[in-house]
Amino acid sequence: LSDTSKKSTKLAVEIKTCEKKLKTSRKKLATLEKSVSEMQTEYEECKVKKSELEDAAGALLNVLEEKKTALSEKEGAYKKLQTVVDKNNTRLSKLAKEIFDAKEEEQKKSDEQKSIVHRSKKTKAEWKQLQTKYVQNKDQFLHEIDDEDEEDEEEEDDDENKVPED
Repeated sequence: LSDTSKKSTKLAVEIKTCEKKLKTSRKKLATLEKSVSEMQTEYEECKVKKSELEDAAGALLNVLEEKKTALSEKEGAYKKLQTVVDKNNTRLSKLAKEIFDAKEEEQKKSDEQKSIVHRSKKTKAEWKQLQTKYVQNKDQFLHEIDDEDEEDEEEEDDDENKVPED
């Protein structure tokens, strides 16, 4: 009996301990189930976000492909324009050189024209001086010419009057 009583007391204590453990385990299980359900909800939300992000990423990849295509087209157009620009730059350089050469040639002609005008003015001034001198010394000049003519005539007369000696 005392054994039985000891055993029953021991069993009663064990039962209470197990009940307490069971109670705490149930609480833990309830918290775990609550946590699992929360995690499940979060997991479902993450799945939804993941699918949304995948859809957005797919759309962005499509946009990226379109942009790459547009960029390659623009790059081709840029290269064409670059060749046109290079050709135009070459033309501009040639034209600038031609303009520079033309300006130099024009400057040379202008300098030559100025020297011709200067010489012309100088010659004109000399001519006017000669005209003025001629007008002033006209009578004297005509007399000198007359005197020379007379001398020439006298010499001719002398030559005719001389008889040749044979």
